[in-house]
Amino acid sequence: MVMLPFFGEWRITPIYTKVSPFRDNKAIVMKGLVYGVIDCDGNVLIPPQYEMMSNFRNGKAWAKKGGLWGLVDERGKVLIDFQHTEINPIADTELSWVKKDNLWGLVNEERGNTICKPQFKVAQILSENASLVQQTELFGVINHVNCGYLIPAQISKVKKIAQHTILYKQNNYWGLFSELGKILLQAEYDTIYALDEDLLVVKKGGKYGLTAITGKEVLPLNYEEIGELGEGYIPVKAGGKWGYSNRLGKVYIAPAFEEAYPFKNRKAVVKSGGLYGVIDFTGKFIQKPQYAKIQRNLSYDYFAIAPKDKFYLYSSQLVRMLESAFDSVSVADSVSFTRVHKDGKVSFLISHLNLHHSRGNLKKQANCIVGILK
Repeated sequence: MVMLPFFGEWRITPIYTKVSPFRDNKAIVMKGLVYGVIDCDGNVLIPPQYEMMSNFRNGKAWAKKGGLWGLVDERGKVLIDFQHTEINPIADTELSWVKKDNLWGLVNEERGNTICKPQFKVAQILSENASLVQQTELFGVINHVNCGYLIPAQISKVKKIAQHTILYKQNNYWGLFSELGKILLQAEYDTIYALDEDLLVVKKGGKYGLTAITGKEVLPLNYEEIGELGEGYIPVKAGGKWGYSNRLGKVYIAPAFEEAYPFKNRKAVVKSGGLYGVIDFTGKFIQKPQYAKIQRNLSYDYFAIAPKDKFYLYSSQLVRMLESAFDSVSVADSVSFTRVHKDGKVSFLISHLNLHHSRGNLKKQANCIVGILK
């Protein structure tokens, strides 16, 4: 990048291989294979001599020389000696993790002092205030003020499940903490997994419940199973029967079904009295439970319904699409084609044509969408 005035004259002669944008009247420039610093008038503040340089913040930058990193000011004065093999500045702070002898320590650039000496095999930044660290085999979370532990080094596994939330395993049980190092759920659960970005399924003592991503209880640990979320409704099983809760933990449809599947387009497949039907959001049957089996492709939203032992294809509006009956339908296929089986042969249906067409249009297209594999 070269700065040009309005009159088309060179402000800074184009002699550099690479330049950064100006920040606080300074730009890092590359000449040949080394880096230095100039001001807006082209004056050299730090002659090109470094193998790499970080961006300046608070008038200081990390520079690499002889394979090692040190901290310099805008005039090139060395503030922290060249002794670190890696650096990892913490955004929006004056702090940086630095690596020496294969161990990470924390320094304050503004004061030029060491907050904690190099001692960690791993130091992963969680936020401005906390980092996940590992000294031996276990992990812990420390603060950036004095490297004191917010969570003791007793964590065997971590998994980030949201922007600000991390699952952790301690003594074979799972818990939840925030990127600030605050415990949201103690490590006392057999299982924790995300239902969506705001809801978690938790399991303890063989019972399931729901919590918010903040750790607040949504559904108590009273359920035998919890299904997949669909349109704000969650299948829940209690007393051997399935019903539906909403996202706020209110059970809108009392457990009464032998099986219950996710809602889509305000419909859900359920099993009652040994037969399958379809209900709406109120729990009312819009397709009475009279079928041996109902399968559903949720990606393209169509049904495969078997009154007895043969399947017929129905649209999302529960209108039969083809008169042909099939021995089986692979509704779990996630691609645009669905496999159907009939008389020992496999055919393919173009799934996306099955959604919202009228019966007449679908009949007209039927000859085009079935292909027989011999």
